[in-house]
Amino acid sequence: MTGSSRRILVVDDDQNTRLLSERVLTSAGHEVQSVGTAKDAIQALDARRPDLVLLDVVMPDQDGWSVLQHIGALPARPLVVVMTARVEEQTAARAMQLGAAVCLYKPFGLRALVDTCNRLLLVEPKPSSS
Repeated sequence: MTGSSRRILVVDDDQNTRLLSERVLTSAGHEVQSVGTAKDAIQALDARRPDLVLLDVVMPDQDGWSVLQHIGALPARPLVVVMTARVEEQTAARAMQLGAAVCLYKPFGLRALVDTCNRLLLVEPKPSSS
């Protein structure tokens, strides 16, 4: 399992989303860090580069777009999944233009979250215990 473990940074101002994402992704074998602000996200990115960032667009301090622009300026860029409740076409277009790999629309299922992360990180899914 250590060979397939990847570092994921969850950035969302909603504590329930952060905790649930952290729990399910950790159970899937990933190393997960979560933060609730854009400022904390930028500090986390600069301190220890994750393989993938789950990024909420709407946050109280700065929006996710500023974090995405920061990621775009990094020499080694992690993959980015933009999480948003905004289903407008321009939101997805802007996310892709700024370098996101995928948009995940809220509310999303936990299986979709894990599958999306595993697919982007090229990780084999853990066998189901049920």
